[in-house]
Amino acid sequence: MPVDVIMPKVDMVMDAGTVVRWYKGEGEQVTAGEPLFDIETDKATMEVEAPASGTLAQITALDGATVPVATVIARILQPGESLAQAQPALVSLATAAPRAVSETRPRKRATPLARRIAREHGLALAAVSGGGLQGRVRKNDVLQAIAARRVSEQPLKNGSAGPQHHIPAAAASAALSAPASVPDLAGTDSAAGRLVPLVGVRKIIAQRLTLSAGLPQFVLSMDVNMEAAAQLRERLPYRPSVTALIARVVASLLPRHPSLNASFREDGIWLHAPVHLGIALDSGGDLLVPVIRDAHQRSLGEIATALSELRQRAEARKLTPSELQGSTFSISNLGMFGVDQFSALVNPPEAAILAVGRSTRRPFESNGTIIWGQMLTLTLSADHRVTDGAAAARFLQDVRAVLEEPLLLL
Repeated sequence: MPVDVIMPKVDMVMDAGTVVRWYKGEGEQVTAGEPLFDIETDKATMEVEAPASGTLAQITALDGATVPVATVIARILQPGESLAQAQPALVSLATAAPRAVSETRPRKRATPLARRIAREHGLALAAVSGGGLQGRVRKNDVLQAIAARRVSEQPLKNGSAGPQHHIPAAAASAALSAPASVPDLAGTDSAAGRLVPLVGVRKIIAQRLTLSAGLPQFVLSMDVNMEAAAQLRERLPYRPSVTALIARVVASLLPRHPSLNASFREDGIWLHAPVHLGIALDSGGDLLVPVIRDAHQRSLGEIATALSELRQRAEARKLTPSELQGSTFSISNLGMFGVDQFSALVNPPEAAILAVGRSTRRPFESNGTIIWGQMLTLTLSADHRVTDGAAAARFLQDVRAVLEEPLLLL
């Protein structure tokens, strides 16, 4: 009997999903458990596995089609079955044209966004070197390949073909930084510019941050001497990142500062018992905030391992919506991008978020003496309806004290 392939419901609030790309076409053999198609929800883009082995048939949702959850979008025929034996699948209103299946589609592992950009620029993914997990091609890999192609095709000023000019990799990377920050989605072009539709992850970010901007927020900053923390990181066999180290400190302290691990509700202020840390990550141009659950009960090594796994899963587009919700406090680190200091918007319903700048060697005052040290600036943004400046300042003081004496973590 044919097996239905349906649009899955991957979280409680999801009512529809968008088909990003099919990995197999009609008439091709599929194996149970292998990636069959990518879907995009308001929270993430992820792979959906084949529910059974057999021959894929009756694909009814085109790439880019948005269909309600539980809609049958394809069938998998068992050995010996034919299309005539299969009942018609439920057809989405979004499928307005037959789907053409190409026998020469690239099979290289790549994120849906990378495939879309490559397709729009006529670039074969087989020629792109992937820098992601297991060689997976990411957005920036495709952008670099496009830039390299443009350089190689660029003619001399007099219009004649000539020898190719060598451009250093650093310069090429810098040239790509601006376009890489713009969502690469299909849009409406005109002589005046380009309209990029507000969909998927970018849509939910816009909705949540619009809500955040309306909160009565205040911001506090504090410098931290990271010399001892740097020495501790060097001595540990697993070399935790700065983000992991700060996450461990924050998670250990939040139970002592309940007004920072809280949420505003219409009936009062909810003080969370567990600490579920949201860690902001950049993944192929998308902002994702996966959650380390019960972080207050985890050691530094366990948090470092959990953060590493979440990064890999984000890079491979394997995060599930359940891993992207439920945080009680968030951390955003832009230090690796050379940012010295910034303030982040509170992510409601959380009460606070900690922004981390880069660690640099600079002078500071200690006991009336100016000395040099490895310094880092922490900036806390908080919802003034839930907590006050003094409470937030005491939390930052405790974070600084532990980071400057990090052996207290072990």
